Amino acid sequence: MKPEAASDVKEVKRNGISVRIRPTNKDGATYFVLDYRVQGKRKLVWRSTLADARDAANAAIDKITDGQGDRFQR
Repeated sequence: MKPEAASDVKEVKRNGISVRIRPTNKDGATYFVLDYRVQGKRKLVWRSTLADARDAANAAIDKITDGQGDRFQR
């Protein structure tokens, strides 16, 4: 990863859970990838805007906190 790209990584932390949001380019468009762990498995979720990525990160944290970690939609 390029050093300047590392500074673009955002992190949403709440209730001891953190979700990383990193921008990536694919087919000429910028997407945002959420990176977190549920029940010991790594999950990657792609969103087209940063606002959608933050909403998805908050929803993931809510579900993990509520114990619904195995019921995620893609």
